[in-house]
Amino acid sequence: INAEYGDSWMSKLRREYPQISMCFQNRDKELVVYAPKRLIALIRLQLKTIFANSPEQVTIKLANSTKIGALIGKGGSNKERIQKTINQILEESLDNDKDDDDDRDDSVTLRVDSTKKTVILSFKGDSKLFMSSIIGYVKSEISTCTEDDEIPELKVEVTGSIGNRSLVQNSQQLILATNRPPSSCKTREEAAIAIAHAIIWQLRCDVYGGFVRDCVIRNQSLNDIDVHLRSGLGVQQASSILQKALTPLGINLTQRGPTTKGAAQMIEFSGRWGKPNIQVDLVDPTKITTGQRPFVSADVDNLAIDPTTGRICLKVKNQKLLSLKRSISHARKNKFVAYYDPSTPVGLQRCQKLLSKGFTLLSPVKEPQLSQLKAQFPPSLFQPKQKYNQQWWA
Repeated sequence: INAEYGDSWMSKLRREYPQISMCFQNRDKELVVYAPKRLIALIRLQLKTIFANSPEQVTIKLANSTKIGALIGKGGSNKERIQKTINQILEESLDNDKDDDDDRDDSVTLRVDSTKKTVILSFKGDSKLFMSSIIGYVKSEISTCTEDDEIPELKVEVTGSIGNRSLVQNSQQLILATNRPPSSCKTREEAAIAIAHAIIWQLRCDVYGGFVRDCVIRNQSLNDIDVHLRSGLGVQQASSILQKALTPLGINLTQRGPTTKGAAQMIEFSGRWGKPNIQVDLVDPTKITTGQRPFVSADVDNLAIDPTTGRICLKVKNQKLLSLKRSISHARKNKFVAYYDPSTPVGLQRCQKLLSKGFTLLSPVKEPQLSQLKAQFPPSLFQPKQKYNQQWWA
């Protein structure tokens, strides 16, 4: 447990449940609790809440050329502006979460240590889900106060002890949320992130769907990158901009002329990673004439990268649908809620596609579609919850 949280939680639990005992093992990395069987579920729930509320501290080491005065601003004005933007990011990200806990502190606090030349961010509660995006934004702000040749020297260190390092270190989200592109890429996955970064920050177009769900959030391999072209940007112009931005990284536009792939125009990139090439599907939203309500098939498919900030956002913003926080949480846990009616061919097909990827279906499904799905996939992939028994498509 982070030292900032203190050990008062242990004293409180012992007073409330005198029949339990607790101790740390494995160099304080594991907490062992001895309790009567009837209390185990209750203690586990309370510990889960405590761990979620324990702060996670992130330190960003500044370069020697970083101008601390400019970063803080006159009378702390710039630091205050950055903090307000962080608060806005959280407000938008946690918006319309029907399962949110009003008593939990989901805040992020920013502190600048001029002596040690560091920026310290303290994350609490569900703000940790957006840790990488917020760090990326702060690093972008730092870069405006730092000499260009020293920006790659910026480091991020996690000093907390509750296991959220995967949200920060080697994070795809952190790269995409930082306005400076990666300096190199060796693997296919690194090249895909570099391509997505160029799409977001050079084309100013949003990336959405499976790439965000699998490659960015779950750190899985990708099939392709889906892109919504912004108004006025054609495929040929987009290809030229991407080629110019990516060639210095050893990423080459292999297919000069786009080919049609459904509603998209597909271009391909090759590089030192070998095969397969990376496909980019460029879609003009104005030319999509068909669709099924609510125009996205599942909560884990309703994810995109905002082209103005590089942060994860909802593709379809609809108060009836699950929040960004809940959608990201489900994607990380390999679970999903079906938004299309499973009794329709399209809805059933989308359920089959996600189940084939190992996702667990949380939506109740009626017969005969339920039997059809269970005949194809393991029973463990069906965990229906009544709260998701809703007609999202109505």
